[in-house]
Amino acid sequence: MALALQCLAQSVQVPAEGVEPAHGFMEHPTESEVSVKFSFDSLYVSEGRDNLDGKGLFGAAMECAWGPLSCGAWYGSDTGSDYDEMNLHAAYTVLLRDWEVSLAYNHLEFLADNASDEEVGLGIAFKGFAGNVVAHIDLYYSLEAAGTFCESVLSKEQALSDGMTLTSAVAMGFNLGYIAEGHDGANNGAVSLELSKAVGNRLSWSVYAAHSWAIDPQPEVNPDDELLSDSFYAGLTLSLGI
Repeated sequence: MALALQCLAQSVQVPAEGVEPAHGFMEHPTESEVSVKFSFDSLYVSEGRDNLDGKGLFGAAMECAWGPLSCGAWYGSDTGSDYDEMNLHAAYTVLLRDWEVSLAYNHLEFLADNASDEEVGLGIAFKGFAGNVVAHIDLYYSLEAAGTFCESVLSKEQALSDGMTLTSAVAMGFNLGYIAEGHDGANNGAVSLELSKAVGNRLSWSVYAAHSWAIDPQPEVNPDDELLSDSFYAGLTLSLGI
């Protein structure tokens, strides 16, 4: 589910400074945007868990955005050809001064296991801090597990030379029944660095490195905590605007 909120955050553009319509609501760009992305992650980590037990993940996505609406499709397959997953997601965003509120829906298909899930999410971001610091809270609810996962993030974006951008982030995750047989409460912490660069008007690339550490895993009591571990991983993404 985090995927839908992350894709939405990347596609939504904040209007230029000084543009402030009545009632404090900000206007979205009216032109549509379509992009395709190809990625590789050395590990498939989500909710603090190494989901593929040390295997990497190849991904391909198409994303579309028009004004406050965003939708897309993502397909991922592991390096051993034993796992594949497809996500179909849609989201709607409201911009209000320094706030950004996102509602998202994600349909997940686990093709190798012939299983699926439906998730709904809420993302709230505050961009009023100095120094390009943004505070995020993302919550997503799984209908299959009847539980929620919450992630709080502080991120900072910094412009470098040659048109490159460095984004650093620190995050904390909380399990509230989303991992059905994992312990509830504080679940994992993580730090990450991402370097990105636009090449012309349509092409861009990014590379990242991240470290996630487990918080109070209890595999002897909660079987799903077995995948909750300390992990270092990295990845890259190539994006092409259409």
